[in-house]
Amino acid sequence: MQLIFLYLLTISFPSKNIGEETFNHTVSFETPRYVKMTDTVFQVGDLIQHNAVFRYRLGPSYMMTKEEKAGIPASDTTQFSYFLELVDFIKSHTELSFEIGCHTDYRGNAATNIHLTQTRANLIVRVMIEEYSIDYEQIRAKGYGREKPSVVYFCDGQYFRYMDDPVSWTCEEEPIPLLLTNEYIQKFKDNRVLHEHLHQLNRRTEVKVIEVQDCMHMGGPRIHV
Repeated sequence: MQLIFLYLLTISFPSKNIGEETFNHTVSFETPRYVKMTDTVFQVGDLIQHNAVFRYRLGPSYMMTKEEKAGIPASDTTQFSYFLELVDFIKSHTELSFEIGCHTDYRGNAATNIHLTQTRANLIVRVMIEEYSIDYEQIRAKGYGREKPSVVYFCDGQYFRYMDDPVSWTCEEEPIPLLLTNEYIQKFKDNRVLHEHLHQLNRRTEVKVIEVQDCMHMGGPRIHV
């Protein structure tokens, strides 16, 4: 059974990133269950931890490769290797189906952001299918726009996307889960660096498990969302 933790928090904390001010943040939310690509047990709703960053650049589309259109920086060998690692993971788990979900920050028009993220998710999925031979029935594209803010972890004045981020292991206190709502982010609008960093954490591409098929009975019914 998947364990989902529901937090109702009132947090007041000083931070070396936000100065001497304190901020009370009261919000109810569910923390996602992140799993590593090296794990062996997966559940519907799991989010796969990955290091691939999809960067989109301006320019004539006819001058871009399919990967570049999808935000996959082939010229960045490190990031491209992270993308290939994700592709290999998906291809090696034919018992799972995945959603490629793209998210924006709170800036911009809501409807435009939905269209933008759906287009980006479609491009990523198209590249995975056409260029890397992933079964089209195994991945789906979903653009969320700004509808689903990210849950991050706050510790020692820093924000981490994953609870077990290697840097967070040095924290003296237990990391605090936070939902990056627009209300929360705007509290730090006078700190340009932090304000932009929080927006950046909301801009993300998530890989979520949406179907699980019993490996012992391949071809049988799938458990799905």
